Amino acid sequence: MTIREKLEQYRALRVEVRNLEQRISDMQTQEVSSCDIVKMSSPEFPFTEHSSKVIGHAIDKTTLQKVVGIYKDRIEKAMAMLLEVETFISSVEDSEMRELLRLRYVEGLPWWKIPMRLEMAGDGGWQRRLVYGFLQNFENCPESPD
Repeated sequence: MTIREKLEQYRALRVEVRNLEQRISDMQTQEVSSCDIVKMSSPEFPFTEHSSKVIGHAIDKTTLQKVVGIYKDRIEKAMAMLLEVETFISSVEDSEMRELLRLRYVEGLPWWKIPMRLEMAGDGGWQRRLVYGFLQNFENCPESPD
């Protein structure tokens, strides 16, 4: 996956993490079994009313734990990708480029709003070309030997 694709996934990853955390919370607060008392009547005449206890299907705790484990793994992977994107943006030396990347990919602003936020003129076309050119050069740049 290219850095541009990872940048474009940033906001969706944040939403996914929030949703998965909510699902985990919801699942952990669920009752293992449900029980209620209902009113019923005899099937034949005289239709006398009486109460009966009804017990619902129990949720298998091991299945529940497996699902929660899967969700936690997905959260870890998403958080790792979020960290990678944040690290990349922070590593950009040019302040203007960092702000362009942050406004577009982290905050999700459309290109036409970015010049207004940076107190620049234009409709965002120049900023878009600048970012895409930067990312293209970054992708084509050979890895530096460590």
